[in-house]
Order: sequence, then structure tokens, then C-alpha cells
Amino acid sequence: MLVNATTDYILAAEGPGGRNTSKLTIRAAIASPVITLQATPNTLHPGEATRLQWNVTGADQLSLYPAIGTVRIDRQPGVVVQQPEEVP
Repeated sequence: MLVNATTDYILAAEGPGGRNTSKLTIRAAIASPVITLQATPNTLHPGEATRLQWNVTGADQLSLYPAIGTVRIDRQPGVVVQQPEEVP
């Protein structure tokens, strides 16, 4: 039996001595999203770009910070090429 939410189970028994019930509550733990995030290359020199790639399961919404913001969850794995601003 698969339990996706908190569920109460009640067992009822009847016999010559009467009736009795017992209640049990099962709480389903909802897992946190699983994230894999990689940068290629992960070391940059001024003016160079990096490729950010991610794969996420168990999420309803994705945001990549700084500067990128909300990204589409329906495209997995996600990829964006990012070039850092040069510092004057």
C-alpha cells in the first residue's frame, strides 16, 4: 500500500465480548527536491563564459541566482551559458 499523505487507519473487531477499535495514523514524509548543479568550466578568467547545467527532481518551481531568476522546470536537464560581468 502506497501512502502519499497523512492517513488514519481504523481496525474494528467484534466478538462475543463486544466490539473494539484501534486507530493508527501514518504520516507520509515528503522528500525535499534533489538537485544536481554543475559548471563547465568551474574556474573562469575575465571575459570567459561557463555552462551551467542542472537536473532537478521533486520540485514545482526552479530559480537560479544571481541574475538568471526563474527557469523552466519542464526542460530537464536545464542548461544556460553565463558570462560574468567584468570588474572595472
